[in-house]
Amino acid sequence: MAFRICIIGCGGISGGYHGPSYVKYRLENPDTELAACCDIDSEKALGYSKRFGFARCYTDYVQMLRDEKPDAVCVTVDEDHTAGVGIAVLNMGFPMFIEKPPGKNSSETRMLIDAARKSGVINQVGYNRRYMPMLQKLKTMLDGHLAGHTDRPAGHTDNFTWVHPTGHTDKSAGVHPAGHIDRPAEHANHNDPLQYIRYDFYRVGRYDEDFSDTAVHGIDAVRYIAGADYKRVQFSYQPLPQYGANVQNIYMDCEMTSGLRAQLSFCPVSGVVLERATVHARDNTWMANSPIWAESYDQPGELLHIVGGKTAERISGAELCGGSDELYITNGFYNENKAFFDSVKTGRKSDCDLEQALNTSLVKDCISNKDSHFGQT
Repeated sequence: MAFRICIIGCGGISGGYHGPSYVKYRLENPDTELAACCDIDSEKALGYSKRFGFARCYTDYVQMLRDEKPDAVCVTVDEDHTAGVGIAVLNMGFPMFIEKPPGKNSSETRMLIDAARKSGVINQVGYNRRYMPMLQKLKTMLDGHLAGHTDRPAGHTDNFTWVHPTGHTDKSAGVHPAGHIDRPAEHANHNDPLQYIRYDFYRVGRYDEDFSDTAVHGIDAVRYIAGADYKRVQFSYQPLPQYGANVQNIYMDCEMTSGLRAQLSFCPVSGVVLERATVHARDNTWMANSPIWAESYDQPGELLHIVGGKTAERISGAELCGGSDELYITNGFYNENKAFFDSVKTGRKSDCDLEQALNTSLVKDCISNKDSHFGQT
């Protein structure tokens, strides 16, 4: 039986990154049928269907879903309409992937969560940093460290199994729905936890009145890397009125629920496009210089593990992506779509669903509102 996919929203992000992901998924899964796509602009919908091989196109998504009865629906509309469309899809009972952020604020996210609970369908939020090969490899390395397999001699091969946050399971650990990892006592290393994450998020010429819709990527990436939620955050803002009334640099000093500390810096009108994560534990430092977008300074990216002042491992972004420089691969769009479709097929709850995304939305609210703190002071 065919696995039928429908798409709502045929704009730039969908056409540039999601569309190629659907084509690759269909090539790797011959049972996949790209049933239909929808956009309020009929020319966009028709062009999208021809470009990516969707059988039909619509301008009314409700009619499309009634006619097509798909197995999975991907919502890739603009932020102002995400919640409304998403709630309608959930109320109709279709498993749903929804682009970030899931609503303009946490109130809309909560409405989406409520609709998802009532429908009981599988859902996933498009925080693509969680699915970037660069950060997935970093997470693998950190999980190995926490399981007690750091400081291994050159040429040593780990002989343990682990849980990947995107759903691969094993026999040595379990993952809570919130993304926290349980490890058996024999793998515990309580004297050597992760201490600190720094996440630098820079852009060029971004004069957004509210940069939180983009900053949300960094906010969620730190949660993913830490395997923990934000407990307390102190915010500070550096107004840049020469570039616009609400343009500003944003700085976050954070304590996670695990006790780990984190600092995030968002500079939207800097001289470079980059996202870099630095993680510290005793005698260990990891540096992930991610290949964000085509104009990224760090293309194709690099991941380093430094132990006791010496480079223990250096991996190029090209190696992590199998030699591909396609942005839909390097930036995690294919991996996130594959994770969603595979979850629907297997009936497995997504590790990045609407409920899991709420903590990120709550922190995003603080930036939109220019709050000085989140959580307990």
